[in-house]
Amino acid sequence: MYLEAHGWGARAAAKEALSVIPEVSRNLTMYTPDSELSRINEVAGIQPIEVSKVTFYAIEEAISVAKLSEGDLTQQLVCSLDCGE
Repeated sequence: MYLEAHGWGARAAAKEALSVIPEVSRNLTMYTPDSELSRINEVAGIQPIEVSKVTFYAIEEAISVAKLSEGDLTQQLVCSLDCGE
């Protein structure tokens, strides 16, 4: 991965953003049974589940994008999260 950062505080912001990638990947994969996304799917419609701030924010943004695009971007976002794109 190549990342270029410009401007005041850009390097620190880039470093912080890169630091959350492992957590996002770990929490939002459907291919690991103990990921937060897998646990959400397992209990969907049955009981609430506590998730990390990262997972909550990702789901909140996915819902927002789906609403803004009238559902057109829902599948692409799921693939982006799941396929590591």
